[in-house]
Amino acid sequence: MPEDALTPLFDVFALDRGLARLLGQALESAPLDAAEYGVYSAIDADEHATVTSVAARLQVPLTTASDWVQTALARGHVRRSRSAADGRRYELTFTAEGARAFTETHDAFGVAYLAFLRHAESSPAEMRAVLLDMQRAIAAAADELESGPR
Repeated sequence: MPEDALTPLFDVFALDRGLARLLGQALESAPLDAAEYGVYSAIDADEHATVTSVAARLQVPLTTASDWVQTALARGHVRRSRSAADGRRYELTFTAEGARAFTETHDAFGVAYLAFLRHAESSPAEMRAVLLDMQRAIAAAADELESGPR
């Protein structure tokens, strides 16, 4: 297949493989692996994180996010507590051990991120804008295909 026949979806696939390699190296000695760091980052990014907000941010089914959160709970890295604003919801926060694991992994991630930035030709804001547009389009396309033919 000629290079110009490849699609942006192929490029995202290749990007994912390259990212796995970079983070695998950077996080080799960290307490969390790349996937776990992603989940913990989703929790850290939302002051009132819930399983539902983690699922939405990471674009995974609620059951998948629930499994990931259960693993963090079982490790003693996360606690669930009733929301002060809405007693029907449970919010997720780090325990001291979870915060330590996240911080140590974040430091190792920072080494990879700085190495990445040294080789990037676009600013982080420019890259994020394109990636967020692609993320939105992929989610909408998946929803469209899930709902069946039109």
